[in-house]
Order: sequence, then structure tokens, then C-alpha cells
Amino acid sequence: KQWYQRRVAITAGNLNLVIQHNLSLDIQHNLNLVIQHNLNLVIQHNLNLDIQLNLSLDIQHNLNLVIQHNLNLVIQHNIQHNLVLPLNHNLETHLPLLLTTQTILSNETF
Repeated sequence: KQWYQRRVAITAGNLNLVIQHNLSLDIQHNLNLVIQHNLNLVIQHNLNLDIQLNLSLDIQHNLNLVIQHNLNLVIQHNIQHNLVLPLNHNLETHLPLLLTTQTILSNETF
């Protein structure tokens, strides 16, 4: 009877060790999976934010360049059409008359 009780105790002890070991492996495995999953989510989230930020900065930079370029073209166009062309026209049209008038007036003075 003692032998049987001892055998049951040893078997129970061994069973306990097996359960403990398997439980420890399960906990470790599940913890590793959770850590890995959370790390993947963090990396993915941070990567998405980096991509979004860099894309946003690129778009903003390119848009600024386009706006600047177009604004320069508009300014050049306006200067050409509103200042240079009218000035040229006025000079070509009125300068000979002014010079002639000036000549006549200065001749009369003498």
C-alpha cells in the first residue's frame, strides 16, 4: 500500500511538473505573440504616420513651388502688359510730339 501511495505521489508530482512546464511554455508563447503583435502594430502605425507626414510635406513643398512659379509668371505677365507695353506705346506715340513741341518752344524763346 505504501509503495502504491508513493507511486501515486511521484506520478502526481511528475504530472504537476508537466502541467507547470506546459503552462509556462503556453504563457511564454502567448506573451511572445502578444508582444510581437503589439510591436507590429506600433511599427505599422509609426510607419504610416511617417509616410503620411513625409507625403504631406512633399505635397506642401511641391504646391508651394507651383504657386510660387505661377505667381512669378503672373507678375511677369502683368508687368509686361500693364507697365512695359503701355510705357513703350506712350513713348513711341507721344515722345516725338513732345520733342517737336520742345524744339518749337525753345526756338521761340531765342
